[in-house]
Amino acid sequence: MTSSRFHQAGLSLIELMISVALGLLLVAGAMQIFLSNTQAFRLQDNISSAQESGRLGIEVLLNDLRRAGVDYSRDIATTGLLYAVTGKNNSATTAANPGLLANSDEVTITYRVPAEVGSMSDCEGSVIATGGLIINRYFVQMDTNPAIPALFCAGKTGVATALIRGVESFQVQYGVADIPANGVDPTEKTSNGFASPNRYVVGEAASGAKLRVASIRVGLLVRSEAGIQGLNAPANAIAVLDSTDVTQAALAGVKVGGFFPVHRYFTGSAILRNNTYGTF
Repeated sequence: MTSSRFHQAGLSLIELMISVALGLLLVAGAMQIFLSNTQAFRLQDNISSAQESGRLGIEVLLNDLRRAGVDYSRDIATTGLLYAVTGKNNSATTAANPGLLANSDEVTITYRVPAEVGSMSDCEGSVIATGGLIINRYFVQMDTNPAIPALFCAGKTGVATALIRGVESFQVQYGVADIPANGVDPTEKTSNGFASPNRYVVGEAASGAKLRVASIRVGLLVRSEAGIQGLNAPANAIAVLDSTDVTQAALAGVKVGGFFPVHRYFTGSAILRNNTYGTF
């Protein structure tokens, strides 16, 4: 009888090294895919967050602007002359609002609570009874914990509340209708109606100019709360309502945790109920 013996040999050192190298390449490839997907998810999440904040900010402003309006025959007699909308151009100071906020605008919206509503809350949450005045002042400044620019609103108490975080620039333009040839016509102050603007102007801080405001256009530049690894510096300026304040250099100077955030620009317009004069 003959017998056969089978000999088994292990991997050689070269074969083992090749196997380990191939395994490391596969692991490295999987890690690269994982990191790329994670970065893409973070980018998309921050884009979505900035878009949500911008859309909400525009919606809040336009809803309040559409309510703007005062009964001049009543309000002149009881509280003095009131305007549905007043505004200031470049109201934010550099010292209090560094970076992009320095040239942002401000707008104050006034209206009375209608009888059919019963009561309403201003932007701070203060309840205003029927017939009472709601006066909401919108502006931007730095919020805290952590520090980030935000759209604020001050109402009855004057204690401003941060509404939308990440707002780095707030710009307002006013659609002005033709002014009567006789200047400020008193009869216009008692009429509630609509007019079509023939040009847009900015609000003036202390000029006292009286213009017949028919519509308002607002613009918000919003950034994400987090910086994104691998995101390049902005290559171009952003014209917020044709403003030249938001330069490429200013955008490139904004970093969060050492990385650039995502910026998104939003704009919207509203027609005013009162075909009246606004003082800026």
